[in-house]
Amino acid sequence: MTSGVLVAMTSDLVAVLFLTGVFLVPVGAGALIGRLWALAFAFLPLALWAVGLMSTGDTAAWFFLPLVTLLFAALVGAGIVVRRLAERFAR
Repeated sequence: MTSGVLVAMTSDLVAVLFLTGVFLVPVGAGALIGRLWALAFAFLPLALWAVGLMSTGDTAAWFFLPLVTLLFAALVGAGIVVRRLAERFAR
């Protein structure tokens, strides 16, 4: 019985870490680079997911891809804004 609880807690921890990474990696990339061309990284999930979809043929997921791209573009943009504000106030 306890091993089932441990597995459930482990899978919850993995899910939390994954979602945290999904949101922090784009913001960190934008803040690290701090330039508008960093928005190109927002298309990375789109490209990786598209490669996976080409092998499965799942067309319903193609409608979800632009939303993911917009979310990542907003997160990378937030990182760029944070970097620029930090540079401005550091002077």
